[in-house]
Amino acid sequence: MELGLVRRVLMGPDSSPHPFQQLPSSTWIVFLADLIVLVPLFLILDYTLKTVYPVFAMVEDHHQPPVSRLTYAPASKHPIVLSPCHCSPASSSLLSIHRLLKASGGVASNLRGIACAMTHSLATTALVTIMSALFGIHVAPFASLIASLALVQLSTAWVHIVIADHPSRLPFWLRLLPIRRTLDATWRPILLRWFAIHLAHTIPLVVGANLGVNLPLDVHRVLEYGSPFPHGLLDAVVIAKALAVLAVALVCALVLIVPANVILVRIQASLLPQEYDTLVPFDRSFGDRVDFVPGVGHGYATMTDAWTTFPPSAWRRLLTLYAKILLITLAGTVLLAVFISPQVILISGKSNELDLVQD
Repeated sequence: MELGLVRRVLMGPDSSPHPFQQLPSSTWIVFLADLIVLVPLFLILDYTLKTVYPVFAMVEDHHQPPVSRLTYAPASKHPIVLSPCHCSPASSSLLSIHRLLKASGGVASNLRGIACAMTHSLATTALVTIMSALFGIHVAPFASLIASLALVQLSTAWVHIVIADHPSRLPFWLRLLPIRRTLDATWRPILLRWFAIHLAHTIPLVVGANLGVNLPLDVHRVLEYGSPFPHGLLDAVVIAKALAVLAVALVCALVLIVPANVILVRIQASLLPQEYDTLVPFDRSFGDRVDFVPGVGHGYATMTDAWTTFPPSAWRRLLTLYAKILLITLAGTVLLAVFISPQVILISGKSNELDLVQD
């Protein structure tokens, strides 16, 4: 959106733009205060809730006794398995996951793995940008796939950091697994997730085009020229079509992206070294399908193993968790708008007053 468009939205279509609009001197203090408030809010909503918490629901096996429930008899080296806990799964609610993380490493444990995640994100952006600059913007979708495969060690290490019982003192770059073994285990689910993401993005666009809905264009036309429809943007037919496209996008995410992500995360979790315990009960053998004896089997879960050992109860738990996260994110977005809008109005008003004084 152009700056002139923003100015017309704030000042009105009949206002003559001032070539040098001066901001109040207190604006930078307001911006700094906003950063102090908004950065933690962004980390909680976009990283902790949307990225970290669902991983526990993806890997938890409720019927598998946690490692802490294994004990040893004084005169025996064989473990005695206590009766499994009949309490609710640890990933059954956002509050229970928070308590689990807090007990493991304090409140800061909600941000576990953030350094690895940021490194992975920056490296992905750099690779995609470089490949797009060298070979054209049309290769960007394939560049994202290549970046995911090239950085699979980082994404796998991030999963291990998140699900590990206690925070490790080792930096994440020392927890990288051998590239050949990691790539051999994950290239298929990475390819599946890449295809699912692009299919889930394409289907709503096709549906919207067939319905005559192109929301970015319609919004731009409204802001630039006024309503493009005879009865305004809030026409019942337009709203119904927009909601239909939104519903299709949501269904595509649930049916395509979430299952592909579950498969990938569970396979990456199966690569967790044996010396690390997990924060939630996790069946490393995937129902005795995975053999960790050297020379016998792969030593990690396959796509079939990851899919068939994820029961309907786990799906319900994961989707319920996503629904709660979505509601909290929407509430946070509304609060953000309520927090920012008065500041924009006040700053814009004071800027206009300064312009009038200068004129």
